[in-house]
Amino acid sequence: MAQSVFDEHGIIAKLPTTLARKLFFHNNSEILKSICLFKYLKQTGIMMYIFDLLKPAQFSDGCYIFRENTVPNDIFFVVGGKADVVQR
Repeated sequence: MAQSVFDEHGIIAKLPTTLARKLFFHNNSEILKSICLFKYLKQTGIMMYIFDLLKPAQFSDGCYIFRENTVPNDIFFVVGGKADVVQR
């Protein structure tokens, strides 16, 4: 069966704020629990804004996300698997 494509952000933007927030927390509760940053955010609007900026990524074994003495361009939250931190 073909997967339908829809504008999730556009649909949610049309919902009343209370309903949009309930839907957001219902759909993303497991991810929010796994990223400790969200535990400290009390304002749901800020939480929803930051969450919307997150993009899933997957890396192969042995892949470097960034190297020591370089300035990373992104922030990474490991929500599955493992990552080694190596300092030389």
